[in-house]
Amino acid sequence: MEQAGIAASGPYFAMIRIRADLGGGNYSARDKDLLAYAMMNISCELLEQEWEPIPCLLPGWEVGALIGWSEAKYEDTTVSKVNQLDMIGRSLHHNLDSYLHLPVTLGISQIARGAEFLSMLSDQAARALDWSGKHPDQKVFYYGDFSWSGPQQEASDEELSAQSNLIVERSKRYIEEHYAQKGLTLHEVSQRNHVSPNYLSYLFKKITGNNLWEYVIKLRMEEGRRLLMTTDLRRYEVAERVGYESPEHFSKIFKKYYGHSPSELKK
Repeated sequence: MEQAGIAASGPYFAMIRIRADLGGGNYSARDKDLLAYAMMNISCELLEQEWEPIPCLLPGWEVGALIGWSEAKYEDTTVSKVNQLDMIGRSLHHNLDSYLHLPVTLGISQIARGAEFLSMLSDQAARALDWSGKHPDQKVFYYGDFSWSGPQQEASDEELSAQSNLIVERSKRYIEEHYAQKGLTLHEVSQRNHVSPNYLSYLFKKITGNNLWEYVIKLRMEEGRRLLMTTDLRRYEVAERVGYESPEHFSKIFKKYYGHSPSELKK
């Protein structure tokens, strides 16, 4: 089977597992069955727009969806597979949350070649889901973001904290070195740290208290202001030096950040 160039038959696969948090609700077994079918139908409706998912009902009223890449699609290096999984997870969470009005958590496996690894991928997705206990405000978990201790070990709280801080510090250093680069993206920063964009955004906000892109803007605005105050560079030249294609866009962000325009600063 082939749809949009992505084959359900693989040979590369990833597994997504979905769990609804029913809390203390008084749900009968039939209610839970209906909820699981609803989750599966909503997920398939979204995934089938670009993929040929293989859905399944799992123990504990969880839902699974297997997706696959053909050889050609997997070897296409212009598309980050981790970014694809991240976008799939966030889109699924948005749709499920919108339709079900229940807290939903997703666990996503890494990618493996060959049907013989499907059980392993399902286990990875299940273990990714279990990280919601340590990160209750996060809703989409990618197994690769947490596999620092080896495939069969759990990271300790100390290791998790140290690794999280290291990821954020490396991200900050990369941003500080590349904030003036036109076209810098969250995906680029996350790829440099070998984590998903979703998880990097979550960690950065949790540890620094600021949105990652707000940090990029902060560095751009501070350098832009310094250049305006200490050089004779024109507005478009300053905009280019701090990563903006358009001087108008630079001026708009500058005024929002400082409360006055670059031209007013020069007066």
